[in-house]
Amino acid sequence: MGKVLELLALAVAPGLFLLLYLYLKDHHEREPLALVTRTFFAGALMAVPVAVVGEQVLAPVAEAMSLPGGRLWPWWQAFVAAGLLEESFKLAAVWWVAWRNPNLNEPYDAILYSAAASLGFATIENIAYVLSQSDVSVGIARAVLAVPAHAMFGVAMGYYLGRAKFKPPGLRRRLMGAAALAVPVLLHGLYDLLVLDPGDQLAFILLYPLVAFLWVRGLRQVDEHLARSPFSRQPGRQVYLASRCPRCGTPLVAGARFCFHCGRPVAPEAAVAVGDGEAVAAPGPGPAPAAAAEPRAPAHRVTF
Repeated sequence: MGKVLELLALAVAPGLFLLLYLYLKDHHEREPLALVTRTFFAGALMAVPVAVVGEQVLAPVAEAMSLPGGRLWPWWQAFVAAGLLEESFKLAAVWWVAWRNPNLNEPYDAILYSAAASLGFATIENIAYVLSQSDVSVGIARAVLAVPAHAMFGVAMGYYLGRAKFKPPGLRRRLMGAAALAVPVLLHGLYDLLVLDPGDQLAFILLYPLVAFLWVRGLRQVDEHLARSPFSRQPGRQVYLASRCPRCGTPLVAGARFCFHCGRPVAPEAAVAVGDGEAVAAPGPGPAPAAAAEPRAPAHRVTF
């Protein structure tokens, strides 16, 4: 019993640690822990439909196409049975729990909720692998490679979801939405392609630079979306505003042409910056007072 608890802790700890790390990265406006937790468990629950669809749908399709044992079999397993299937259900978890929640009101929030769903799924998968193998070394290897990789797949998904969420409706928004699934599928498929042949030492060695690349890429995307936050603070002023979207109530950003939450077009004049601790009403129609200075552009670009 003691070893089972030890293995269980080893399987659960990496996902919770990475989720806490990403949660604490947001210094501007922390997300409700209850919503982050629900997204994490929604991702964990997606392990059930993933298993069912994999066994009842994809396996018969692969048999009908005579893929098992052929040259295309590893590619099918990596990019379809793992990448496409798992990332699709992770995306469904984000859509189900967090996408339409008003707390998702800045680009980084999409990264956090996507990573939460991804880490929820990875934690269930990790428990299954570690307990079935009953080997501490398996848990350590997955804590270094598999779980961080899943976290970065979630970061990639959230990066493009965050860009899609706060773009006005149109082609570019649809392209960002498509990339939110396509990019994690490609990254996930590439990772699984390297682990499918345990006898290939070169492929296994390449996993480490791949995971390192995913980390560097993911943290850059995290920093980029944190810089885009309408709640970020700058010396002597705040970027979030006293004026709010008339449709959803999200704070407007200086010079914004549309609401970052619901996409409703707004007049740039409706978005005026406020200073530290001040509450300034949005200007009404008519000429601005003579003493009012034109707002400076924020230090970080908030346009997409």
